Amino acid sequence: MKVSISLIFLSLFTKSSVSSAFGISNSNLSKKDLQSEISKYGYTYCKANTPNSEKYSPMEDSELQFVQVLMRHGGRAPIYINESDKSLWNVCDKQGYESIARPVYIVDNSNSTLNFDYVVSNTSACLPGELTKMGAKTSMDFGTDIRKIYINKLKFLNNDIKDQSQLRVRTTFIDRTMETARYFLSGLYPINESNKNVKITEFHYPYQTEVMFTNSGLCSKMNPLLDQIISTPQYKSFLAKDPEATQKINLMSDNYSPNSTDYSTSRVYQNDILQARVCENIKLPCNKLGQCATQSDADLQLSNVHYEVKFKRRDSVYSHDYERYAAGPLLGQLLSELNSVISTKNKCNQKKLNSKLRMSIYSGHDDTMSNFVAGLMADDFGMLWPSYNANA
Repeated sequence: MKVSISLIFLSLFTKSSVSSAFGISNSNLSKKDLQSEISKYGYTYCKANTPNSEKYSPMEDSELQFVQVLMRHGGRAPIYINESDKSLWNVCDKQGYESIARPVYIVDNSNSTLNFDYVVSNTSACLPGELTKMGAKTSMDFGTDIRKIYINKLKFLNNDIKDQSQLRVRTTFIDRTMETARYFLSGLYPINESNKNVKITEFHYPYQTEVMFTNSGLCSKMNPLLDQIISTPQYKSFLAKDPEATQKINLMSDNYSPNSTDYSTSRVYQNDILQARVCENIKLPCNKLGQCATQSDADLQLSNVHYEVKFKRRDSVYSHDYERYAAGPLLGQLLSELNSVISTKNKCNQKKLNSKLRMSIYSGHDDTMSNFVAGLMADDFGMLWPSYNANA
């Protein structure tokens, strides 16, 4: 089975007795032609493929018991917005969706005084990294696609929602993951007269203990390993390529500094300033010297990030150890949840009771998805930089 971050779900099945079935990766890491893989399976950064109910086939002789859904947030504004670009980033007015958006209650597991009912911003001006209107729409569409499989086709979840007993929803403390989960839920359970007041809780952990992104604060070994990866001849050679094109893009960002490791050891921020515009159909930027970005620049930087993610997380001699600490905690929590569900269902079967929890939803980041697929040793296609709404 090919690992595709747009197609595979973590599921728990029973076949005679309870057993677990992860979306297991294809362990064959042969270097296939990536472009043919992209043509066959489809990849666009601006929106991930989502599961198709018409192509979904249940496992034979099995009964679905539990599903874990992992997703990246929907489309967003760039992480850094230049002062002169603020007027361009006016694509975050989501008020038009309020009448169809599921009400949610945000819970901080470390401090109950930080809990609140989610209220959408009433301005179109985007904050850095904010979920855009388009990102909200694609997240809602994703929820609708999941409804077609797990409600309409499989009858796995209740047709309408009266409470949250079948769902658990986890995000990070970053706002765009909370919003993405909210709009996903709005597609999974559309608002109607009978359920419009059903509020779903989304919970998250504080930064200090969060494992849904690479958190070097949890392990002192991570930063030295990353430094070793960056210092390899292969990665240095990668960073040295296309210096003129890279510097042209660097000068398009107000916060660029030659001494900033965000720019000198990575190509993520160069890519972000371009791809965020591509996805929102906003004209590509020009730098202080009057040099303007082209589609070729955008393609180059996206290709650079594809390589960077793959090399750091899978292909360097230090990647295995690095991902043990980067992905291990997340995979451990996913497995712990599956084991808990198995244990609960065994107890319920013995007592002839029903276990209500059926779907656990994780709304995270590109880092969440990259760690997940790297932990499963995905092939080149699976290791592409996660699209908006990438899912597993």
